[in-house]
Amino acid sequence: MSKGRKFYYNEELYEDIASDDNLVICARLGTGKSESVKKYLSETKGDRILLVANETESQYSYEEDLQDKIILHNKKFNNERVVGDFDEAVKSLSDDKNVLCITKVKFNQLLTIRPNVLSSFHKVIVDEANGLNPILVSDINSDIDKMIDNLSPFIKMRSNKYYREFFKIIEFLKGVRDRNIDKDVLLFYQEDVDKDLQILAKDMLRSIRRLYEEEKIYGIKDTALLFGMLNAIANNSLYLGDMKVGSKENRRKKIFMLFANTFLNDYIKSSSTIIKILDGTADNIKPLYDWLGIRVRREYECNKKEYPNLHIHIHNYKNLRPSIGRNDIDLTKELTKTIVKDKKNDVLTFVIKKYFDKDFIQNNFELLDFAFSGRDVGYNGYRDLDEMNIIYYQTLPRHYRMLWNRIFKDCSYQESCSHERVDEAEVELVGAMLCQLVGRLKIRSDNNAKVNIHCHCLTEGTVEA
Repeated sequence: MSKGRKFYYNEELYEDIASDDNLVICARLGTGKSESVKKYLSETKGDRILLVANETESQYSYEEDLQDKIILHNKKFNNERVVGDFDEAVKSLSDDKNVLCITKVKFNQLLTIRPNVLSSFHKVIVDEANGLNPILVSDINSDIDKMIDNLSPFIKMRSNKYYREFFKIIEFLKGVRDRNIDKDVLLFYQEDVDKDLQILAKDMLRSIRRLYEEEKIYGIKDTALLFGMLNAIANNSLYLGDMKVGSKENRRKKIFMLFANTFLNDYIKSSSTIIKILDGTADNIKPLYDWLGIRVRREYECNKKEYPNLHIHIHNYKNLRPSIGRNDIDLTKELTKTIVKDKKNDVLTFVIKKYFDKDFIQNNFELLDFAFSGRDVGYNGYRDLDEMNIIYYQTLPRHYRMLWNRIFKDCSYQESCSHERVDEAEVELVGAMLCQLVGRLKIRSDNNAKVNIHCHCLTEGTVEA
């Protein structure tokens, strides 16, 4: 621990983090969640603990305060403070230096490929839960080619018979795509998978994990989607959805595979490792924790601070409203240019980067952040900002919200697809992301700071969440 560092922790939070129960800790901004984690970690000895931080900056924050307790792993860096190789980082743990800190991206990868290695830890603490990724969505057309490329090193190690069997999965997916590509109706349904294909997918998933453990293969890209798809086929839980994309003049239909990310659920139910999740937005996404079977506790002494100068503004534009799957490139660029020109402060956009002109991105690089390109809503680099623009021009795909209702809220098929439930899911899922963002701005360090959040093209109900 850094010399002279005192932790201003919350006694109730500390006790819950130290307990041996799986728990989601839902406490408000400023209650002392991170300080309580640091206090607890500073007093542990012997038991291996895995700390999952939101991103690299959070990793460094923990390490600065707990230098004698924490080993950092991040494959993007390999310096005197960070161990680039995960297995080497695990081997470096000792009775005194017993905490391994990784990013949420690495945690999700381990859940997918090497869940067994996580069982060697006594406790897992997830600081900020916005990276749990409950639903995975895959473009069936482009990802068929990705699957063939990504699995080539694995296929080459197996017999010709296995190679032929692998293409049974490919042919199945192509058949699903071809049957549905010309349908005019909105598509959302569960695809029935025959027993032989389920067995094949399960065997393939098990074999790839074993080869990863034996270090005979490595570097498969898009592992969450690939493994999630194989897992969905193996468990007959593959859903299909569609979306119309492109401009009005060039609309085309895409077919998507959707599946619940069951890897965390499987890990919790099969491992004796204790898991703690710190999530101030747990009330918004409580269906996720009900599905995982983890109790949410929120009865903590509230942060007594008030934020008198925090203002959230809703900006509506004529002929420019959120719509399902709407990728109107010209309007998106025009909206962003207007904001950058008039406001001259940071813009966090939930529209993906490819819908922007490259020159425009380069000219406004310091102002633009893309929520799906690494700097998500939990990014700590916003702590000095007193003004933020948010663009959420496209709503979450309708089929994404339907699957949320179907799997995590256990609604019937008809209820999952109803307008009321679909709109409710938008508020829950997007509202949770925005709650994370509010606590990352300047009010985190100064509750009296004058902070303005401008919401562009967000529905009023979602902002209020």
